[in-house]
Amino acid sequence: MLRKGLLEYTQKPVFPCSARQEQYWLLINGGFSQSLEEEVVALNARRNHCWLWRGKALEYGVPDFRQGPLLVPLSKALFDAYLGTWAPAFAGLILTASADKHTLLDHLTRPSTITTAQGNPVRFHLGMLRQLEELSLALNDSRLAQLLGPIESLIWRSQASPDQWLTLHNSFPGLDAQGAELQLDAYEEAALNHANSTWFMQYATQRLEREQPELVRQFDAAQLIRRLSIFKQEADIMNIARERDLYRYFLLRLRYPEHRFVEEPQLLALLSKKALDARMRLSESEYHLDQQPCA
Repeated sequence: MLRKGLLEYTQKPVFPCSARQEQYWLLINGGFSQSLEEEVVALNARRNHCWLWRGKALEYGVPDFRQGPLLVPLSKALFDAYLGTWAPAFAGLILTASADKHTLLDHLTRPSTITTAQGNPVRFHLGMLRQLEELSLALNDSRLAQLLGPIESLIWRSQASPDQWLTLHNSFPGLDAQGAELQLDAYEEAALNHANSTWFMQYATQRLEREQPELVRQFDAAQLIRRLSIFKQEADIMNIARERDLYRYFLLRLRYPEHRFVEEPQLLALLSKKALDARMRLSESEYHLDQQPCA
């Protein structure tokens, strides 16, 4: 469940026709298109966009600063392009901020440093929409405010549920003065891991309903979630952990009869051979299921 008042589902956005229009910005992932800058300039003749990683340390961590985020004041033409092109590709978000441009840029061009309780880095910037959603679920409002700084709200299209839009509200805009350096405590780390698992299960459910309707139409939403949860528990025991492998295991469990996964020793042995990579185990298991007809 999303937390009311912080992260919540919202309606598809409409262009803001208000006195606060100058407080709306568009953040686009540069990696979406090699010609992104030209596309933005064609829609926005004022040329008031900014590459956030240009001239910063992050510029040298990727092939080119143009792989990073591009910030531009929101216009009607850019808004329409966002809804039609960038949002469906999960390539950006809309943000609001009352702070002046200098303050906003100062915050956005300083990388957020997040580490686990053991000191391991957590990769994150605002263009990473999945991580943004998971952190929004795991952190309390004051910790989120440290990440968001002067940003008042964010809106983006959910990757887990593409028909849904999400809005994140900052309870304390402007709280961050020195940059975000967060070390997660054990509780926050556990909450982040739970949010990660929840996100994937929601994504898998939506993907199955969209791409494999013949496999899941017999279940209502609650039944499907329960079944996938059982399958995930099985996969955990067999050390099938990568999301791509986990989703493939879901497909096998749904495509083939239940009793085969219970009664066939050879199949169970193939799936449980932890010395082999899960991808290979799943391929061999699928071959076995296809070649050995059900008794």
